[in-house]
Amino acid sequence: MKWVKRMTFKAGCTLIFAGVLLTGCSAMDTEKSEEPNKGAKEVTEQQSKHSDEHGSEDMMEEPSSASDQQAREVTEAMPSPLLKKGEETLFSFPNEGVYLIHCDPHPVMKMKVIVQTDAKQTDSVSLNIKDYEFSEKEITVAPGTLITWRNQDSAQHNVAIEIE
Repeated sequence: MKWVKRMTFKAGCTLIFAGVLLTGCSAMDTEKSEEPNKGAKEVTEQQSKHSDEHGSEDMMEEPSSASDQQAREVTEAMPSPLLKKGEETLFSFPNEGVYLIHCDPHPVMKMKVIVQTDAKQTDSVSLNIKDYEFSEKEITVAPGTLITWRNQDSAQHNVAIEIE
């Protein structure tokens, strides 16, 4: 029975020591955790000042749209940059001819643009890129038509143009 009392005493001392140790560590952690929050608050205040001074538009990139982008005139083979979801690229086709379109990262994605003077006159055509396909396999347009391709996929695509 004596050994039971000794074990109980040792266990009690161990529990008390562990409690004191944990309490001490907890107090140190609390002091440290307040500092990062203070820093985060300072960063947020700096961002707020930056927004007030420079406007919020430079803090967040918007997907490009036809209104803020110049169309590239196709006179030779050329690719667009890679487009993220929601971004678009614009090309105008001033000359008659057949233009083969593909996506550089996904060469199985193909379409054809035929430019003919006797085609129905339209100022612009909008096409989508979705599910690893161009929305049209072939279109016929008049010279000078502006074609906009908009990426609706989560994967990045581009519009690479070859002249046939």
